[in-house]
Amino acid sequence: MNYQEVKRYKSLLKDCFETDPILLEKFHIYAGQDIETCVNKTFKDLQEANVQIFKIEQDHELVGYFGKEDLDEIKFLTGFFIVPKFRSTQDRKEVWNLIQNEIKQPFYCGLFEKNIPANRFIKSNGGQIVKQDKLDDIPFVVYKVGA
Repeated sequence: MNYQEVKRYKSLLKDCFETDPILLEKFHIYAGQDIETCVNKTFKDLQEANVQIFKIEQDHELVGYFGKEDLDEIKFLTGFFIVPKFRSTQDRKEVWNLIQNEIKQPFYCGLFEKNIPANRFIKSNGGQIVKQDKLDDIPFVVYKVGA
């Protein structure tokens, strides 16, 4: 697997989301809405946060993406997605290694509580909850990964 920064990523979000109807039905912040609404919401949030987006591929096939955000000295994993085909234990480990290669520990990751698969992924990679709150009345958690 390899990754590279992409500047124009709205179509990448759509390509990823199209592979996972369960995300759109249950786990996205706008779950139950159409794909365009979910893509537009994610794109807007990432743009407002000034996140660097990295596309992950294997043999020119889309694996997913992750976002890196630097707030002064504090680093964040801001958004990530793994195409369902690449969610085996080994593939998830490879994706995590790519993320850690780009975003040095310690870093933080904020997730909405309803995104159960993403929360499990972060926890399984050592994420510890450091904050729980609500954003627009929607519960979220912040994880710290690393010392």
